[in-house]
Parts: sequence; structure tokens; C-alpha cells
Amino acid sequence: MHLNGPHQCPYQYAWTSSEQWPPPMTQSPERILLSPGCPQSPPGVVKVDYGDVSVRKSLRENLKCKPFSWYLENIYPDSQIPRRYYSLGEIRNVETNQCLDNMGRKENEKVGIFNCHGMGGNQVFSYTADKEIRTDDLCLDVSRLNGPVIMLKCHHMRGNQLWEYDAERLTLRHVNSNQCLDEPSEDDKMVPTMQDCSGSRSQQWLLRNMTLGA
Repeated sequence: MHLNGPHQCPYQYAWTSSEQWPPPMTQSPERILLSPGCPQSPPGVVKVDYGDVSVRKSLRENLKCKPFSWYLENIYPDSQIPRRYYSLGEIRNVETNQCLDNMGRKENEKVGIFNCHGMGGNQVFSYTADKEIRTDDLCLDVSRLNGPVIMLKCHHMRGNQLWEYDAERLTLRHVNSNQCLDEPSEDDKMVPTMQDCSGSRSQQWLLRNMTLGA
């Protein structure tokens, strides 16, 4: 395993894993944008030599290993993990270095933001193929300008639960309001806000294990 830079990111491990295992949990290496455990992969990471994994790929084929989606559909169909997603893990704000956190709250309550702890749990969010931001069976929902951002049952009808992630600008834009998810205000430092999109660092978010396709 190679550890790179001040964050000691295990890039080789991440890319080796993505080459070995079938989708949708991981995709081919050239489709990975963010490596597990790293704030952001460096521009040249696609050229990292992750070594010879042919033996492991052969083992996968010989054992006829099934993709993670098969496990979700056949072994654990009651799982709240969506079948298809672009990212699964923490959603970290670039400016504050804090993560979205459901804070153990229930439906109809505000989503929170807290210091990133890297332990999963309340900070595991998925950005789904339906362009929802989801925690368990709750989706981030905005019903009016300037928020608040509420957790409601996912209805899969887009509307107030439709978000566009721009992988270059790193913004999460709520389509209906045309506003962007932003850092907390001085009034309440424990919840994110909705603001007019400005491209500021406070509106930039890093999605853990982000891929180009679901």
C-alpha cells in the first residue's frame, strides 16, 4: 500500500480494490473520483500503478462471485442501502471540513452537520441514481427558498428531493429552488443552509467514494 501526501491516503489500496470487485459497489479505476478515506484524489491518480491484480480477478471469476447488488436484492432485501448510487459515505464541506450528519433525528427534522469522525453511522449518506441525498430511508427535502433542509421519507418522485451534484464545482444544487447547499449560518451552527449558488468554498462538498456512473 502506498501512502500519499499529508492525509496519508491509501490510493493504491483503493484503486486495487476498485479493479478487483464487480459493480455497483465499485467501478473501473478510471471512473473513481474520490478514494476511500481521502478528501480528494490528486489529478494524476488515474495513472497510479496499482500492481498486478490478475490473480485476484481470476479468483473472483472462478468462484463466480456475485456483485453487491445481488446481495442486496437476494440476501438483504430489507436493507436501506439504495440499489444504485453515485456515492456512499460521508459528505464533507470543503470550507468547514465538517460532514452532513443525521444526528439520530427522525423524519420531519432538520439534517445536521458535525465534525467528521470517519466512523460511518449517522454520517453515511448516499447520492443515489435518482439524484437523492439519502440517509437510510430518509431523503433531504427542501420545500421553500432558503430552506430549511428537512429529512423526509424518500418518495422517488424527484421534486423537492432532486439534487444535482457538479463534480467539477463540487456543488450540490437543489433543482426546484435553484439554490445550493451551504455551510451553517451564525444563527445555528449545527445545520447546513440553502443559499443562492455563488461557487464559494462554503458551497463545495466532497462525496465519499464518488463515481461517474451508478
